[in-house]
Amino acid sequence: MIKLISISIIFIFPAFFFSVKAQWVQVLDQVTPVDIAISPDYQLDQTVYIIDDGARLLISETGGSNWIALYEAADPQNPAQAILHIGISPNFKNDNAIIMVHKDGKMKISPNRGQSWLTSITPEGTSGVVFSANFAEDFSLFAISGAIGPVNFYTSPTAGATWQLISEIFLGGGYYSRLWNSFDTGATNHFAIQYENNSVYMTVNKGVDWTLAYSGQSRVNDFVFSPDFMNDTTVFLAEDSIVYKNTNGGMDTSWVNTGHFPGATGIRLAISPQFNEDQALFAAVEQAGIFRSTDGGASWNDISDGLYSTLPISIAISQTQLYTLFAGTKAVDEGSPGKLWRYQSSTSIGDNGLSDTYQLKNFPNPFTTKTQILFEMPGSGPATLSIYDITGKQLAILIDHHLEKGKHSLYFDNSSYRLNAGIYFLRLQSNLKSTTAKMIIQ
Repeated sequence: MIKLISISIIFIFPAFFFSVKAQWVQVLDQVTPVDIAISPDYQLDQTVYIIDDGARLLISETGGSNWIALYEAADPQNPAQAILHIGISPNFKNDNAIIMVHKDGKMKISPNRGQSWLTSITPEGTSGVVFSANFAEDFSLFAISGAIGPVNFYTSPTAGATWQLISEIFLGGGYYSRLWNSFDTGATNHFAIQYENNSVYMTVNKGVDWTLAYSGQSRVNDFVFSPDFMNDTTVFLAEDSIVYKNTNGGMDTSWVNTGHFPGATGIRLAISPQFNEDQALFAAVEQAGIFRSTDGGASWNDISDGLYSTLPISIAISQTQLYTLFAGTKAVDEGSPGKLWRYQSSTSIGDNGLSDTYQLKNFPNPFTTKTQILFEMPGSGPATLSIYDITGKQLAILIDHHLEKGKHSLYFDNSSYRLNAGIYFLRLQSNLKSTTAKMIIQ
């Protein structure tokens, strides 16, 4: 292990990093992020995927700093080649599996984070595919058809190699049904589907029987299950301008209007992974902005400050602390192109931000020789800042002494350490909190 050396701490705080309150930071320009997927282990691997206008699949493994195109449609002008949806395995850190559903009814699956793809022979007209919440054990995928022909529900117990018809739901078809499932491992039999744009049907027995749960006057844009669904039986549904809440599992008519955004033309939702504790819900409201509720939808606050677009179209939240929110906006005009944004704060998810820890970060990242490490202590006390490799081996101790509450900064010069090019992890620990951030040396 490299010996501890003395490093002077200097207080230099770039405006883009620290703020008194939460803020949006632009991480990608000239894109139209119609769908966003965040790794279940985002705190460690910093992995985010976006679908750019249905034509490209992009990945960042640095929390949005650098992007690589993993897939591009051969003919971007051909609507049939558009990417409808991207999904990440709940066991992503072990299996590296992701799925991609196309508008022509085909699905591709990747066993290596999107570096290569296998075309699955999916049921004809597939318009939605999801991973089982227990994918690490049962290797199951679920699919809904309807883009071509009838609306049917299927399962694959072989990770997409073979498919079995579970139920023939409706004869009518010709549109793109959405499919949602609960990732509460105690509620793996619960699914919801969109039918004829304005209706939602639900099942509690893994698709054998379906019941009309909701029928509205406008398009259903999104649907989310509570992460603790088996205990609180809570689901949310978003139409073009209204968010509805149901605390009876969605299986009856007890839907409550829990958020009205007049003039909006679409709403996408993201629910806090700790919803049972913080009651936090987020809404990307087209024509209005990004809104947060910290009381289960009873009231909403605009958190669009710094987000320089009024046309949000997608939103997603990480599943592990530090909690991080990503949102996509589409072009307003030629002078205001579509963008991807990340929401940063040093406070809690239910207060003025998304993080109750240190906002540990280095810039630039990736770097070759020198980088600046920035963090904020939520209180005074002993602290240790270390560098680890991807196997978890500690390579260096940068700080090991008492630190005062507030913002801190130091410079790391790799010429003194001679670490090889690759991925490393910064870890900050104290008697208050601990956090980890990825650091990449080129």
